[in-house]
This record gives sequence, structure tokens and C-alpha cells, in this order.
Amino acid sequence: MKNSGDLKLAHEDSISILQAVEVDRIIALPDEILCHILSFLIPLCSVRSTVLSKRWNKLWTCCITNLDFDIKDFSSSYESNYHIFVRFVDQVLAFRDSSLDITRFRVAWEDCEDFSIIDRWIQVAVNANVVDLDVSSYVYPFELPSCVYTCKSLVSLKVKSDYLTFYSLPKTGSCFPNLKFLHYISGYDFDCASGANLFRSCPILEELTIEAHHKKRVLNFDISAPELRTLTTIMKKMNKREHYEEDEFEEDYEEDYRIDPCNFFIDAPKLENLCVKGEVMSKYNWKNTSSLVQARVQLQVFNEASACCLQPEEQNT
Repeated sequence: MKNSGDLKLAHEDSISILQAVEVDRIIALPDEILCHILSFLIPLCSVRSTVLSKRWNKLWTCCITNLDFDIKDFSSSYESNYHIFVRFVDQVLAFRDSSLDITRFRVAWEDCEDFSIIDRWIQVAVNANVVDLDVSSYVYPFELPSCVYTCKSLVSLKVKSDYLTFYSLPKTGSCFPNLKFLHYISGYDFDCASGANLFRSCPILEELTIEAHHKKRVLNFDISAPELRTLTTIMKKMNKREHYEEDEFEEDYEEDYRIDPCNFFIDAPKLENLCVKGEVMSKYNWKNTSSLVQARVQLQVFNEASACCLQPEEQNT
């Protein structure tokens, strides 16, 4: 009769054999299926697959169409993070099959100090007919490259930045010719003038989401979108630590922090769905609400001031 030690070794050997069989089955799959599997992975994981077999050394280069780069995936000191991240993204873009279109391109590098690097990557994505572009960076100043505004393949755009401006938007000609989905996140500030230029430069925009922090000054959002169907606004209050230094008094915060509602001026004759979320209620000034079908309000704090904002404004004819 075998003792417990022999049974344990036999069990471990069985597991090792099964694992080897599973690996062999994967490696035996045709390139088309392997490429399909790799296409669902982020580039960092796809590149790491090269350790499985020599056959995989260049396999990832033929299947990457969803490019997701986040500096948080590179765990080390900041200085080495910076160089490793830049070198990795550059090499992926250089070695991937340039004949393949890029379906989705995301880069999250919030503490970037040189936006020209991200600018270079975005231009590669635009040249590869990117459909979904997602950029997150707090570098100052932050201006999207002009090629994004005229990209004919771009359908969805998500931008997160504290210092984003749109003053380089072309004043003549068509901008965002096929953009249908826009998600704009402003951490602590919003340039109302350039933002208005953005919202009115999307001729077929169907869905718009705006996230912003409410500071001391009142924000005005001027939205003019003839094809807009869905509008979501998420307004948050800046917390005390963000608004004041830690050694300042809480009562100063309460006295000085303004909770005046922000203003939305909306010209969207086809708007059907409105969703209002967050901690600060805003005032909505409509040019035409005849097409509105559904409106949802999800506030974390609801008070009399918020209720007043829900009263219908006098509509312009």
C-alpha cells in the first residue's frame, strides 16, 4: 500500500502532465486561432506570450488591433517606469504589422511631463485608422494633435485631463466627421470657451458624457449638437484636501466653497435621454426639449437648492 507521500507525488505528477497537455494543445492551434486569442489581451500580456515558444516570437505582431497602454502596469520606481513605458510602447508600435488597422487605442499616463511623446503615439493610431481613442493625461498644456480632429475613422473619443484645450480646432472645414461618442473628463478645471468649440464641432455626435469637478467659479457648458440623442452630466464637488491645504480650517472651507449650480446651455433638437449624476445639481437651459423622452437624476446629496434647479427653465422659441 502506498504511503501518503507517494500519493502526493503521484498527484503532483498528474497535475504536471495535465498542464503540459493543455499547453501543448494551445501551441498546436493554428495561427489564426492563436492570433484571435492574443487579440483580446493587452499588449503587455501579448508580448509576454513569446516565452511560450519560438513560434510565438512574432505571432503577436500580426494580431494586435486593440492597444491598451497604462503606465500603472509597469511596477517599479518612477524614473525607470518612465523609460520602460516609453520604450515598450515605441517598440510595440514599431514591430506590429502596420497593414493592420487599430480598432482601439488607449494610453493612460497621468503624470506625463512631455505630451509630445503621447502626441507621437496618437498620430500612429490615427494613421492606422483608429476607431476608438482613449487618452488620459494631466500634462500642461494638453492639446490633442490636429490629426485627431480630421480623422475619418474615429467613432469614439474619451479624453481625461485637467488642462485640455481645443483652441487648435480648425475654424473651417469638417471636424470629427464620424465621431458619434464623446466622453470628456475634466479633473479640476474646464475651459468653457474651447469646450464650446469642441461640442459644436461634432456634426453627427449622438452620445455625450461630461464629467467635471465643481470649483469655486461657476462652469458654463455650451452644447450645440444637432444629432445628439443622449447626454450624461456628472458634476462632482472638489473635496477639502484638494481645495485647501491640510493646515487650513474646515470652517474656512465651508464659508468660501461656493455651491452655486453650473449652467448648461443645450441646443440639441433630437435629444431623447438625459442623465444627471453627481454631487452638484446644475441649471439646464434648453432651446428645444420636444424630443426628450427620458430624464434621470441620481444625486448623492439632494437639497432645496437642487430642487430649484429641477424647475423647468423658460424655453426659447
